[in-house]
Amino acid sequence: MPLTSELFKDNLQLQDTLVNDSAHLVANEPPFRRGVNDQGAHVALIHRALREVMSNPSFGLEEATETYGPKTAEVVRQFKAKQNPPILNKALNQSVPDNIVANKRFLHSINRWERRCRRPPPPRQ
Repeated sequence: MPLTSELFKDNLQLQDTLVNDSAHLVANEPPFRRGVNDQGAHVALIHRALREVMSNPSFGLEEATETYGPKTAEVVRQFKAKQNPPILNKALNQSVPDNIVANKRFLHSINRWERRCRRPPPPRQ
């Protein structure tokens, strides 16, 4: 199922993360060294969505540079951990959330939150 929120629906890079492992957003943070810091408008959308659905996320300079680095990775991990149930990659038998923007449950969850946050208020009666 594609991402449908106004924020994500037209971004092909984020849509691609749902189907291609090579499109996953990862942070190059010791000691894991999973991949490279990703950068660009698609990362800015993740920052924006997390800022809308979380209370005071701390991205540091990564938000200004549109970088998916260690601080953004930690915010993603926090978001996944706070969901009920926590967002885990069941295919990898995870017991704690990771920091990768790839998990379909993460993207669909933040997509739902973002859509909910953007709904206009009901008309006054």
